Amino acid sequence: MSTVLQAGQVSRSSNGAWWNRSPSLHCLRCVRVCIAGVLLGVAAVSLAVPQRASAQDCSWEQKNLNFSPSARYNHALTYDTDRRVTVLFGGYHDGGRRDSETWTWNGSNWNHMNPPTGPSARSGHAMTYDLSRGVTVLFGGNDGLLNGETWIWNGAAWEQYSITGPSPRESHAMAYDFARQVTVLFGGYVGDGSYNGETWEWDGRTWMLVSTNGPSARGSHAMTYDWDREVTVLFGGWDGTFNGETWEWDGHTQTWRQRNVMGPSPRYEHAMVYDRTRQATLLFGGYAVGDRLDGETWGWDGDAWRKLTTTGPSRRRRHAMAFDSDRSVTALFGGFDGSQNGETWEYFFDCNCNGVPDHKDIDDGTSADRNGNGIPDECEPCEFIQRFKVKTKENRGRCRIRASVLTTLREGTELTFCFEGDEDCGCQTVTINDRGRAKASCTTLNKGDHRVCIQECPELCRTVTCRP
Repeated sequence: MSTVLQAGQVSRSSNGAWWNRSPSLHCLRCVRVCIAGVLLGVAAVSLAVPQRASAQDCSWEQKNLNFSPSARYNHALTYDTDRRVTVLFGGYHDGGRRDSETWTWNGSNWNHMNPPTGPSARSGHAMTYDLSRGVTVLFGGNDGLLNGETWIWNGAAWEQYSITGPSPRESHAMAYDFARQVTVLFGGYVGDGSYNGETWEWDGRTWMLVSTNGPSARGSHAMTYDWDREVTVLFGGWDGTFNGETWEWDGHTQTWRQRNVMGPSPRYEHAMVYDRTRQATLLFGGYAVGDRLDGETWGWDGDAWRKLTTTGPSRRRRHAMAFDSDRSVTALFGGFDGSQNGETWEYFFDCNCNGVPDHKDIDDGTSADRNGNGIPDECEPCEFIQRFKVKTKENRGRCRIRASVLTTLREGTELTFCFEGDEDCGCQTVTINDRGRAKASCTTLNKGDHRVCIQECPELCRTVTCRP
């Protein structure tokens, strides 16, 4: 009896999902297998590959530095794509001192900038990078009083814009809408125990109030811009209680839409960025329901939140993050984890667990990336499996089970065939040869059904029968 999976080259679908992985699977993509029908004893199987963002075993790495900003929280970070540095401004220190320093991080070193003038020492402000104008935009914060100033950083100097706009506030959030070339601002604390629910946009010259509908008035939420779906994503915040809502702002239609999905526990004072390489929003930390500091990392692909089970920074709140699009890493600095924190961390995708970011493996030729999605081929072998075949042969009371695969994976790539529930066989590692083939076999005395799976594609399994 033989069972064949004939899929041809598997194509990527248009939207995505993050998938939680056991580390033993080396972060490999799941495949959902749907039996379409049976014809002449051969099962016809179709593959539906989880969509846009592949599940990776991502790595947090702490940078051990001799020179860096002092420990702080309630500061702001954003990535300057023109100068290829992450920009940090301000923050709050234990003891009540606010900061007015400007720093830049290039992936190796922190540099303390010394502009002649700049914003007053403050915390609780927001920053984003205006890519079309090549400047960092800063708004608001608390410098002893709530502040409503707009400042621009051009890489060398700060300039204040004397304009009207949102009321003075802190704990608001901003994101840059690249498709429409505007900065989006939502919410914030406006004093006297009150929070704001306005949406504003800045076009480089003028602030405009564009909506008073949408999420409830709140502060200490997080926002980031999804470049691929052209929406601004908002999660959580404090609106009188811990909030766990997911909202998206469509600037084209000037409307908010709440996404009714399960996700991170309600929280505030977390941070989010959009990973343009993996096409997914990343969230870390915060102060979560139950009055606890949180150290979870989550991913949102536009359809679902997925918890990414990694070790990393200590549980914290009031930290800041920025996505370095040139190096495909997320930078995190500082926060409050019981005391002020001065650590620098970076989060990168390392699906093959070799300690090297995926994009560098691809650039160096260590890994192939034939579909051009930024994920090494060995981390998503199910994308390249053309046929998975399992058959049996009985001889003198013994049953031989043979499994084979045809794939376009690079020669030398390893897969694991598992003969489930059979102690005689267990799991066998096979190596793809120069013809894109690999096979394994098992001889057993056990009759009945036997399930054979490719471990790296945990739902890609076939069942065959050894007859009495």
